[in-house]
Amino acid sequence: MKIYKLKSILFSLMAIAMATVFLSSCEKDYVKVNPNENLNETTLDQLKSSQQRWNEQFSEKITLLNYKYVGTIENEQDKQEVLKNIADEAKIIASGELDQPESVKVEMLDENSAKTTIIKDNLRKYIKDEIEISNKVIALNWDKNGKQFTTYCIANKEGIVWDNLLGGVLAVDTDGKEENGTISNSNKMGSRYYTWYSYNLPIKSFWGGSAGNLGYKITVYHNDGKTVNKTATESWAKFKYGRSVAKSWASINSGRDYGKIQYALAVGNQDAWVGILDRKADARGLYTKVKNGTKILYPQLP
Repeated sequence: MKIYKLKSILFSLMAIAMATVFLSSCEKDYVKVNPNENLNETTLDQLKSSQQRWNEQFSEKITLLNYKYVGTIENEQDKQEVLKNIADEAKIIASGELDQPESVKVEMLDENSAKTTIIKDNLRKYIKDEIEISNKVIALNWDKNGKQFTTYCIANKEGIVWDNLLGGVLAVDTDGKEENGTISNSNKMGSRYYTWYSYNLPIKSFWGGSAGNLGYKITVYHNDGKTVNKTATESWAKFKYGRSVAKSWASINSGRDYGKIQYALAVGNQDAWVGILDRKADARGLYTKVKNGTKILYPQLP
C-alpha cells in the first residue's frame, strides 16, 4: 500500500452502534494538508461538508482541522493490516444523533477494560466487509484541547464507506417513511384483495451513507374490504456496524374487521446488548435505537 510511513501509521477507525467511533493519537506523523487529486469528487464533497457540519455543531468537543489522501489499499495484506490497526489502536469514542446534539459524546476509552476489548473484537467483525482492495485511505487531522491527533477513514468510488470519528454520529429520520396500498390478487392466500402498510426508519452516517434501518410491514387479506381472512407481518432491523434484533407478531381482532401487528426492533453498537423479552425489544450500550409498538390495519378496496 502506497502510504507515507506505512509501518508507523496507526489506523484507528471507530464504530457506532447502531454507531461508535474510535480515535487514535498519531502526533509524530501529523499530516500537513496537500492537494487531494487522488480522491474523487464525491469523497471530497463528503469530506468538505462533514468538516463544516462537524465544526459548526461539535467543535467544542473536538475540531476537524483538515484532511489528506495518504494511500490506496492494493492487496489482501494491506487490507488485513488496516483492519488490525483500526481496532488495535482505538483510544477515543464518539457517539450520538445529529437531531439530538446534546446526545453526542466524545470520551476516552479505558484500554484495559473488558468493555474496550469487546468493542475492538466486534469492530473487526462488523467492518471487515466494508473495506476492500482499491479503497482510498484518508488522514483526518484533529485538535482536542490543544492536542493534535491524526485518524484515518476509508473511501471507495462511491464515497466514504467507513470513518473513524465522523461515523460515530448518526443521522436518524425522526418520522420515518410510510407506504400503503391495496392490491387485487385472487391467487394470494385465497383472497381477492390484500391491503398493506409499511414503515421504515433509515439510519445514516454523518457523511450521508446508509448505516442501517428499522421497520415493519403488515398485510391483511380479504374479499370485500370488510372482513379480514388472514394477517401477515414482516419486521427488520439492520445495522452495519453493530448488533440488531427484530421480531413481529400478527393477530386479528374478534370481529375480524382489522388486523394487527406488534413489533419489537432494536440496534446497538459494538459494545451493546440487544434482545427481546416478553415481546419487547431492549438494548444497552453507547449507542442504541429501540422501537416497540403496534399498528392496526383495516381492509380496503382498491
